[in-house]
Amino acid sequence: MQTHHFSGMLLLLALMPISILASGVSVDSVIDSTIQDVVSYLTKYGAKYHVQSLGSLARSCPFTFNRTVPKGEANYKLGICFNVADLMTTPPIKTVTKVRLGLVKLEATLYVKTTVPRAVKLELSAPVFSDVYVYVFGIPIPAIAFKSRIMSQLQDTIEDKLRALIATSV
Repeated sequence: MQTHHFSGMLLLLALMPISILASGVSVDSVIDSTIQDVVSYLTKYGAKYHVQSLGSLARSCPFTFNRTVPKGEANYKLGICFNVADLMTTPPIKTVTKVRLGLVKLEATLYVKTTVPRAVKLELSAPVFSDVYVYVFGIPIPAIAFKSRIMSQLQDTIEDKLRALIATSV
């Protein structure tokens, strides 16, 4: 009986890659599913992350993944784009009471070097940055003048979090 049980398990393990490929699961579909989960999670627990509301979050370009191995050292380049609409945040800054993003398209490219010490570099841009306001003491100020500073701080924050994540996962 145990031999048949073991043989059956081997057969199922052998068929698993075929069933995964047939199901149509791809990196993009996994990312889209995760984005849906993030939106529902932030709707429920957003205050913890300074998020008051989020209209929509969607992937706006395919996920790209490139691996190069110069001199035997693996380097990775990952790219993705997001459209964010109607995001309201309350940053942990006393003078800025809230930030409202009407429509922003974020393009992110992440470079990871696996050599020791590990290196992480993030390039973040926002080709679409419209209807964005910073509320200073409750007064809305168009944020287009602060775009480079906002993007720089966002890039630094995400880069720091990614460095910490990669350092703890290796």
